[in-house]
Amino acid sequence: MSSPVVVYEDDASYCSQHRNESSRIVSVLNLALGTSEEDVRAAFCEFGRIQHCFVPLSAPTTAIVVFSTVTEAIASMRSMDGAIADEKQICVRRKAVVARGGLALLLRIS
Repeated sequence: MSSPVVVYEDDASYCSQHRNESSRIVSVLNLALGTSEEDVRAAFCEFGRIQHCFVPLSAPTTAIVVFSTVTEAIASMRSMDGAIADEKQICVRRKAVVARGGLALLLRIS
């Protein structure tokens, strides 16, 4: 079996169709230890369809949420930023996506 042809060889042209999609991803900071993916999904599902949600093992007080649309992500950020969850004030921010990074791959498979 032969290797696939490499279509893009430089950062300027690599997956440029996904560059503006970073606003579909929000990061949720300052969560209480023990907050699960299910907890985050339950809190953010009212804003729209969540395609992916995870709490990294390396940063258990943060979560990454990928919404279906930019509008849903912005609505969640506006409503939930500064909200109190488990006696902690959470911070919700849009997450930037670096070309060829892990989040760019996540957007391509969404």
